[in-house]
Amino acid sequence: MKYARLTRSNLLEANAWHSRSDSLSSVVVFVGIICSLAGLHFVEYLAALGVAALIGKMGYQLAWEAMQDLIDRGVSTEQQQAYMDTLNSVEDIIDVHMLRSRLMGTDVLIDGHIQVAPTLTVSEAHQINDFATRLLKQNHAEITDITLHIDFEPDHRIEKTKLKPMRKTIEHLLSDFDLPDYERLYLHYSDNLLNIEIVFAANEDVSGVNQKLEELIQNTDWINSIEVHQKIG
Repeated sequence: MKYARLTRSNLLEANAWHSRSDSLSSVVVFVGIICSLAGLHFVEYLAALGVAALIGKMGYQLAWEAMQDLIDRGVSTEQQQAYMDTLNSVEDIIDVHMLRSRLMGTDVLIDGHIQVAPTLTVSEAHQINDFATRLLKQNHAEITDITLHIDFEPDHRIEKTKLKPMRKTIEHLLSDFDLPDYERLYLHYSDNLLNIEIVFAANEDVSGVNQKLEELIQNTDWINSIEVHQKIG
């Protein structure tokens, strides 16, 4: 039974209970025979019922546990909370939600959503995801597969961001304002509005850019703000 719990093996646990049932039922039979020899014959029948009840209880319990594994049950509430606590310990993760688990033999497979700041780059958000995944596997050896979905805003909001202008659309829109060549364009979607960051090279003349972009904001109701940055050196 000790090694069954260490290896989380239901088969080994069933075999352990089989040996244990032999010992326990032998004790009940021994008591029944002694009582029968002493003239208490009804105790033998009670002992037979006790052995049957013992075997039935163990059989039902083992069959129920095996059936739960066949229908992809999850881990206990306490164990799932431990996974949540591990993810929440990552300081760059704002929130953890929709965490689900599934048992496959002795392995645990989990998937969930983590919320990070909406202005992070893809590479930074991916790095946070990788760190959280490694931390889960280090702290919980039974986990073999992890899928984490990255959110930039809460899933439980009544209305999530549904704004659909893509990068090509924004670039075409900016081209109409005769801006200097920019090196990078960052798009941040939140509350069905778009916040834009534009990075220009150090040698570019950006005079007059702010005035043109203010005009763009005034004429476009779904653009919330535009930040202009220029490299140094």
